[in-house]
Amino acid sequence: MQARLAHLPRPLYAFAIGTSETHKQWGIQNFADLACALIAEGGGVMLLGGPAEVQLAKDIEALIPEKARHALTLVTDAPVLGSAAALQVADFCVGNDTGMVNVGAAVGRPSFVVIGSRPTLDQDPVNMHNVTAAKLSDITVERVLNLLRDARRASATPH
Repeated sequence: MQARLAHLPRPLYAFAIGTSETHKQWGIQNFADLACALIAEGGGVMLLGGPAEVQLAKDIEALIPEKARHALTLVTDAPVLGSAAALQVADFCVGNDTGMVNVGAAVGRPSFVVIGSRPTLDQDPVNMHNVTAAKLSDITVERVLNLLRDARRASATPH
């Protein structure tokens, strides 16, 4: 997995785009806008999911301008252990459901779950960060972008 992702700029942001239920989905446009902003700042983005997220990843990719796609890759063909390996290569993780975001935190990556008003995850207060609001739709790209910028500044060393 490391060789597959080596061409991407750093820092590398893993977007865990899948959800177990549709009401947990932060939205294609939000992920695309966040990816564009992070790529514009010099970062790389991987869209991480399983076979069920192939179309979602393609829909997000379609919203990324062609000139920015060099810094984007889709990882939707890996088994769960492959996704965990991809998260090990990433510097940060953002997702809208708990599964892969928990894996991101477990491998030591600052991980942000866009959770809205659902119960927060408090298992790993060092690496797991809850992005809460009265409604999921109230969580803006700018807010998540600023949280990632803060985490990037606080990060002592690249991974």
